[in-house]
Amino acid sequence: MPPDSPYASQVSGLGLSNLRQRELMQAVLGRGAQFRFEALGFSMYPFIQHGDTLTIAPLTDPARLRPGVVAAFIQTENETMAVHRLLAVQGDQVLFQGDNNPEGDSPVSLKQILGVVTNIQRDGRRVSLGLGPEGLWIAWLQRRGWLRRLMQAGLFIRRPFSAGLHRLQGSRLYRVWVKRFSPPFRIETATPRDLIELTARVSPNSDARPLKDMPGVTHLVAKQGKRLLGYLALVRFGPQHAPFSGFWGTGLIVWGRYRGAGIAQALTDKGRAIAISEGVKSIRLMVFADNQPALPLYIKLGFQQIEAPELAAVLAESERQTGKKQIVMELDLTKELQKNDG
Repeated sequence: MPPDSPYASQVSGLGLSNLRQRELMQAVLGRGAQFRFEALGFSMYPFIQHGDTLTIAPLTDPARLRPGVVAAFIQTENETMAVHRLLAVQGDQVLFQGDNNPEGDSPVSLKQILGVVTNIQRDGRRVSLGLGPEGLWIAWLQRRGWLRRLMQAGLFIRRPFSAGLHRLQGSRLYRVWVKRFSPPFRIETATPRDLIELTARVSPNSDARPLKDMPGVTHLVAKQGKRLLGYLALVRFGPQHAPFSGFWGTGLIVWGRYRGAGIAQALTDKGRAIAISEGVKSIRLMVFADNQPALPLYIKLGFQQIEAPELAAVLAESERQTGKKQIVMELDLTKELQKNDG
């Protein structure tokens, strides 16, 4: 294999664990070839984003290790592979930190560095911001704790626009327009790659690890291509989970700009179909009583508040810990079951 030819690791779903990917990267880079793979997670956001394709080149000259360089290395604490920005070289120790991480990584030695990032591809286009001379300034800002403050300031500036979009999404005209003109989406069971992104969205300041599949849990996602638009988990509780029992929906969410396109309804309809196919009489969920606009959404989806005496102790303990009251809502499926039986 020629030294400048890339080895691509791009497979459907999650093809390799972090450990296996690290081993493959080490083998390929050891032969003098480049290694290309898909970045998962948000620890380097916004300069490297979830789903970007990274090209890693062998580290042939240690002099290339200067502040601002983005490199792949083996983390000291758990021996997993990470891709972060180099902040400083202190003797034989190298300090790394993710651009979106509040804290730096444990120091690593030179032998733990696998290679340097030379190319970022996003949606078929090359992204150079963050890999050039500006990387030095990014590292300088990160070391002083200013980088995240600047990013948070940017979010603060965007907040009025987000609030405006949220109000617009509540209008009937907007929903009609979005449903008519937005690209189609599909509802499917989450792949291992989707579960990594879901975990990363919950914990965006760390490198992603797969959300483990659990017995009795179905993870549903709404997608356009590889892009996740929404999520719903269906959880089946048996007698061993008392006082919980039956079929529950958790984590229903549609991300910001995709709201108003009927995604929540489509996820709920898919969950409803799965429950009916299993002969389930209802789907339950818990929600904070002051959660607006979640309550109107659930009511629109067909859920109604119910009394659940068996969960009284659980709800009381939740209110004691959070200071907020939770209620139980239920989607009754008995009529649909009777219709199917008929």
